[in-house]
Amino acid sequence: MFSKIFIGALLLFSSDVFAASFDCKKAQSPVEKLICSDPKISSLDEKLARDYKSAIQSTGGNELIAGQRKWIIEVRNKCLNSDCLINAYDIRDKWFLAHALHDESCHFSESDLLKHWKREKEGDFEEFLLSTDGHTKYFSSWLHHQPEMMGNWTFEQCDLHIYQNGNEKISFDYKVLGLSKGVLTIQDVDSDSKHTYKIIP
Repeated sequence: MFSKIFIGALLLFSSDVFAASFDCKKAQSPVEKLICSDPKISSLDEKLARDYKSAIQSTGGNELIAGQRKWIIEVRNKCLNSDCLINAYDIRDKWFLAHALHDESCHFSESDLLKHWKREKEGDFEEFLLSTDGHTKYFSSWLHHQPEMMGNWTFEQCDLHIYQNGNEKISFDYKVLGLSKGVLTIQDVDSDSKHTYKIIP
């Protein structure tokens, strides 16, 4: 059974003590106290949490969540000293970098994007619609409820390419990172900035 601190270790970030990925003020088990007392291990814990979160955003997640919980119980929590923890974190983080963060598979389809979207946080468009007639994919955007840009779009391996009709020099390229609870998260390929949009019912 997982305590709240275990779940927090998976997903949350904190500035307490040595900036471990969980609130060190709530540390209870010997391994949690060891993480919080050692700045090197705390730093490794925080880095793993960042890479874990990025992996979840990139790949969608259920298998990663289950795998990380299993790793915490069966590997991390069985360590009795600093050397064991450092080795465990190093191996786990290398696994994320080699597998999860560079997983080229895409867990989203074109049909997932066929919606009317409104900017929630940052983004190049205030509102946009992705549609298709079966042969051609159409892009439309609005600024202050007025037509802004008409164009087309393609989607392959989570790469969303938007371009203006008759002028492909005016184009936008994004990587689709996530789609959950009606919120679309995309990353600008050129600037690496992340944008979020919410479905307009």
